[in-house]
Amino acid sequence: MPAILGRPGAPGGGVRQCVPRRGRLEDVAALAAFLVGPSETFITGQSVHVDGGRLLH
Repeated sequence: MPAILGRPGAPGGGVRQCVPRRGRLEDVAALAAFLVGPSETFITGQSVHVDGGRLLH
């Protein structure tokens, strides 16, 4: 079940998200390192959302 982040009663009522924590710089850095590393040779023209599943809700 998705977590609800944010303050209860705040405008918007909190944010639903699959990963129950805030994103960190390391999350984006890990994706960047993967995309420029030797393991990745076949991904072209994609949008990758590093948002813990927030886009799904």
